[in-house]
Amino acid sequence: YTLSILVKLLGNARRLGQALQIVEDLSRQHGLRPNIQVYTCMIHACFQNKRFERALSVYESMIQEGCRADEKFYWVLARGCLQLHHPSQAIEVMRAAYKLPSSMSSGPGVVGVEGFDGLCSRLKASGEQAAVEELTVELDRRGVRHGGSRGSKAPIKTGPSRDRNAKNPARMI
Repeated sequence: YTLSILVKLLGNARRLGQALQIVEDLSRQHGLRPNIQVYTCMIHACFQNKRFERALSVYESMIQEGCRADEKFYWVLARGCLQLHHPSQAIEVMRAAYKLPSSMSSGPGVVGVEGFDGLCSRLKASGEQAAVEELTVELDRRGVRHGGSRGSKAPIKTGPSRDRNAKNPARMI
């Protein structure tokens, strides 16, 4: 968790380049792979520094590295898209999280999005009513559970890097 904290602190200090460089250097020098917490902090730091394209680039790198995203990650990514006034991209993030046809790559399996209802409300307010309706109809048609809100008592799915009891021998940072 130390690397996540460093990325978060450097992102808050508007030192995005340094935050991303530390992750890259440690990965290269020590053969370590960032885990989902580190990637979530990197994406959040990109959005804090208003670097939309860089956030998407980090996402694509994460998918290529084989790091499995979780509901919290997709929530941070979709929320960041909304905050930087890219509502159509937020829809694409949500579609990728549910493994629906999207312009974005997605990892293995359906993950979902934490805070689905809240994101949908914000998307509707930003003029994406039709896209939200299409998304929810498609999820319903496929029988995929969605909804709930951030902070609800619904369990958040975990991946190997968020599960403290995971028996994953890969060295992750």
